[in-house]
Amino acid sequence: MSDDIAGNFDTKIKEVLLNFRHSNDVAQSFNDNLSSHKEANEETALHAEDILFTTFSKSVIEKLSVEPKYIEDKIKEINNTLWKIVKYYFTEIKTGLYYIDDENRVLTLKGGMEKPYLFSYRDDKQHKKHCEGHQKYGINKDFRTERSKINLTSVIGKGILNEIDKIKSSEEAKIYVKSDIEPVEICFYHIAITSLGLKDRVYNKSLLTGKTKNGKVLSEAECLKILELPILNMEKRDGLDKMKYGNLLTSFISDDFISDEQILKDYFKRKESSIEYEIEKLKMTSGRKKAELENDLKKLRVQAAAMKTQLTNKNMDRLEKLKLTKELKILQKELMEKEEHLFFNQAQVDADTEKQISELTNKYNFKVHKSLRFRLQFYPSL
Repeated sequence: MSDDIAGNFDTKIKEVLLNFRHSNDVAQSFNDNLSSHKEANEETALHAEDILFTTFSKSVIEKLSVEPKYIEDKIKEINNTLWKIVKYYFTEIKTGLYYIDDENRVLTLKGGMEKPYLFSYRDDKQHKKHCEGHQKYGINKDFRTERSKINLTSVIGKGILNEIDKIKSSEEAKIYVKSDIEPVEICFYHIAITSLGLKDRVYNKSLLTGKTKNGKVLSEAECLKILELPILNMEKRDGLDKMKYGNLLTSFISDDFISDEQILKDYFKRKESSIEYEIEKLKMTSGRKKAELENDLKKLRVQAAAMKTQLTNKNMDRLEKLKLTKELKILQKELMEKEEHLFFNQAQVDADTEKQISELTNKYNFKVHKSLRFRLQFYPSL
């Protein structure tokens, strides 16, 4: 802040306020100041670059620049790579759909074609949607149709990158073995649990699971026995083949076969942590409440039995006996009602406990990530 703009700092505040200037005047003075010192500022910037070149190694210098051109070069580099990926997708995976103008970096839908299905994706609200191809796509700056522009944040850009990433995904195979077995499917998953509350991946596990065509669930030991059978013939597809030709197998195992809820329950059982301690406390409290309901019934039963014993006393006064009989009937009615409601009351305690556990786990925002590594179907030899 210069004296020309703000005034002398030794001046009294009242005098400064009397000479206070409009913001437009201050802005103009600032711009004039920049113009008058332009050469000095440019010399300072060049001097900063000289320091970079004389202080740091070549590898660091190449990554640093005080010029905006660095950003432009990086954008160009990213778009060049993205264009290569897009070309690969439409020449190797979704073939025959678009003419590729490599010079102008534009895709044009082949004549007479309906809007083609390109891939499925999830929007910002995690709703599954299908992407239908547009008439044209372009990646260069001068491509004017914004909704058809290819970049890292566009639906087409993100979708193709996601589809390419799936190439590394699960392989599948149809295998014929030397054994008279019922058709069976075996899947191998990698399971991970993350938590925003715990700020890290908290659990990793490999899971081998299986299911017969008729619906019988196999244990890990049973799956391993099948994997050891002698193979006579096999047909397989990797991630790229699946994208080109579709899935080889009609799966016996649905996506929800492995429940996220069950995975979290297994994790809480095995993991000794503060959250497990809190969950165990809730379960113990639930157990005590259910036991108290049963104890209340036991007390009423003991009380009713004692009253029945009293009524067998032949020396009891008639009026006293009538009074006790009436009290016994009231007690028996209460006992019957509590016995009838015991199951529902205990079920309500369980439901309340499950809700409390759910609220506790939601606080940590646990998420289950399942990655299928391979899917195999075994059949008896033909």
